[in-house]
Amino acid sequence: MSVASIGGAVSLHIVNTPAAATEALGDAPGPVVVVPIYNSPDDVRLCVESLLRHTGTDIAILLIDDASPDPTTLDSVLAMEHSLQHRVVLFRHVENAGFVGSCNDAFQVCTGRDVVLVNSDVIVGAEWLTRLVAAARTSNTVATVSTLTNHGTILSVPARNEPGPLPEGLTPDEAARRVAAAAKLTRPVIPTDIGHCLYVTRAAIDVVGGFDFVFAPGYGEEVDFCQRAASRGFINIVADDVFTYHKGGSSFGMSPAKLQLQADHEAIINQRYPLYASSVQWASTSNRSALATALAVARRALVGTRVAVDGLCLGEQLMGTQRFVVETAVALSNQDDVAETHLFVPLDVPDYVTRATADHPRLHVHPIDGYELVDDHYDVVVRPYQVDHIVQLQWMRAIADASVVTQLDLIAYHNPAYFGSPVAWQRYRDVTEFAFDTVDGVAFISNHSLDEATREGLLSSHQQSAITYCGVDHRSGLLAGVQPAGAPHLQPGFVLSLGANYLHKHRVFTLELWGLLRERGFEGQLALVGARPPNGNTTAAEDAWLAEHPALAPHVVRLDSVGEAEKAWLLDHAALLMYPTLSEGFGMVPFEAAQAGVPVLTTRQGALDEVLPTELATTVSLVPQHNVELAERLLHDQSFRAEQVALLVAACERFTWEASAVALVDLVHRTLESPAGRRSFSAPSNLWVHQSRVVDRTVSVLRDRPRLHRILIGDDTRRQRTLRRGANWARRRFK
Repeated sequence: MSVASIGGAVSLHIVNTPAAATEALGDAPGPVVVVPIYNSPDDVRLCVESLLRHTGTDIAILLIDDASPDPTTLDSVLAMEHSLQHRVVLFRHVENAGFVGSCNDAFQVCTGRDVVLVNSDVIVGAEWLTRLVAAARTSNTVATVSTLTNHGTILSVPARNEPGPLPEGLTPDEAARRVAAAAKLTRPVIPTDIGHCLYVTRAAIDVVGGFDFVFAPGYGEEVDFCQRAASRGFINIVADDVFTYHKGGSSFGMSPAKLQLQADHEAIINQRYPLYASSVQWASTSNRSALATALAVARRALVGTRVAVDGLCLGEQLMGTQRFVVETAVALSNQDDVAETHLFVPLDVPDYVTRATADHPRLHVHPIDGYELVDDHYDVVVRPYQVDHIVQLQWMRAIADASVVTQLDLIAYHNPAYFGSPVAWQRYRDVTEFAFDTVDGVAFISNHSLDEATREGLLSSHQQSAITYCGVDHRSGLLAGVQPAGAPHLQPGFVLSLGANYLHKHRVFTLELWGLLRERGFEGQLALVGARPPNGNTTAAEDAWLAEHPALAPHVVRLDSVGEAEKAWLLDHAALLMYPTLSEGFGMVPFEAAQAGVPVLTTRQGALDEVLPTELATTVSLVPQHNVELAERLLHDQSFRAEQVALLVAACERFTWEASAVALVDLVHRTLESPAGRRSFSAPSNLWVHQSRVVDRTVSVLRDRPRLHRILIGDDTRRQRTLRRGANWARRRFK
């Protein structure tokens, strides 16, 4: 035994037998850190330097050189002999024993103590061993503790299951610090250890023995050890607060011989443990497991949060929902807490999307064909509008670890008038309820909407929720005004109504109040602007009113949906906007009108009472005759007009897209930190699950024919069983 001394204090022991190594370790406490070495002098230097830098001086370090042919392999270690403060034992094999032999020597030499095996191409970070020990001591059934790494199959981060370099600009020490700071200390169970940095308990060694020499010189030995330990009741876990940098492949390289060695040893593993491959497959692919959550936390610590936004509603026209989506995506991309925002849009990307997203380098636009699966995976997917089809939920679950949906309101959920049949309404309600059961977080644009969801029992204890409101400081679609082509004779000074003529928009109120104003001398026209939905509209009532007032009908202009340029012109030339809505989830239109300098006669129904200034003059009642004087003041009293507009403009400062995004990001982080759990994604049979056009049509027919549906879903008759077999065949055939 050769001994290097510093002032009489032994610092480096050089030995060549197991007995001498045991003697050199003496009474050093466990665990003992062991580094098997074979060539790669540069890697050895970096590894040992990191160990000395980040490991307590009371911990012994055992270096096992497996007869490295490179004479410079240990130069860096020998050069440190006069500065060592640790007890370091250098055990030099006379002949090459392979990785398995080196590890078994370590188990023998470190008798009675736990062992930490550290590959020579690993760099550890601060507190690495303290954290490993803490993880190992969480249970007396622990056999092994592995660490997160950049190069470690199922424990790889930031790219899951994909070994790779550290993110650009990140050092091993900084990566370790970030992962430790973010970790939730869940210490998930894994099917096998990942051996680049491995804590092995003495209890497991004593019960199952060392590594099997059939796996010499290496590959598969740790898997076999873990399976033997697991079969006897031990568990293998990962310390989710420890990140170690792993270069990978230093000892064996990437030669054909290595690949063949791996294949041969994997065959042995699969023969011995038939269920092992399945357990690894599950561990590597599940997005809702404790391991998946721990990996996601570490990934976000290293590269930040990556957010996907469902923008597949972004059609040619920029309407309220489309604006909400675009503004949300842009605002998210500007948040410091969001590394990347990915907006998924239809293949035909609208011009307003291109304009709005052009100057935001962290916002990436991805045109896709419907809800097709994408190659990438995200931390969270945000859908800033309501779910109306089960396929949307399936897509969100597939592309991200968590999902957040904005529930704008529950108007359609409450109102069957907006559907063509009871079946269609029930289907919508079913999808809404299933969405609440499935998503991880729900955003609401007002307390009113949240209260409605609570009233219906839709929110459950597992969900995170937030009030995000809307922004009214729009940045998208700000265009110069263009007079609508369908209204060439519309003159400035008209009364304007904006919004689809749903029943709850109460447009007949506007007609009646405008008619009363005309009787009292007002000469302006009336512009009713907005889409006419197929169900639950006021078209017939409007037609009837116009038929009863033939003298006024020529002064009423009705337009379907208009673009932003036409909308801008309408607001620039209107004298008054009427907004007699009976229910709103937020109510953006009054703020848009005020920003254009147009006063608003509005109700306080729904969320409007929450978001409008308390000082703002609003409808006296829901009876048109009671509001004539207020309307006339808003039309003719310039001081009053200016005062009312100023109140709304000042209120706009409260509702910015920046503030909405901040609240949404907070919800995203709370959702990611407290995921809803591992609920299985299995749609109930009464949901509209997309199969194919043929099957969808068949299902639709059955939904609309309850008698036929009962025949198919019944039990106990040969006819029913035959029909159901036929339906199942069609489902498989046309899927």
